[in-house]
Amino acid sequence: MTKKEKTYSLNLSLGDKTYKGKGETMLEALKDLKMPVKIMSKAILTISDGERSYGLDYLPLKTKRLFWKNAQPILAKQFMMLLGKVKQ
Repeated sequence: MTKKEKTYSLNLSLGDKTYKGKGETMLEALKDLKMPVKIMSKAILTISDGERSYGLDYLPLKTKRLFWKNAQPILAKQFMMLLGKVKQ
């Protein structure tokens, strides 16, 4: 019997473009997101673990923070809390 691997996915919608990231952990999925050339408008971030999904509206500054290396582990844990996978 094989164990089904859990994959996390992130979809970032900026205007008419969509950027996707997937990984075995939320941090890997966040690091897999490709950084857009310019972030000038609101974005919609959808996080999913296969069972649940959650959508967030982000302003441009908060969207840019998704790609800061020091902020990514903190954001990954916050996303896991939203999905109900980690207790505070």
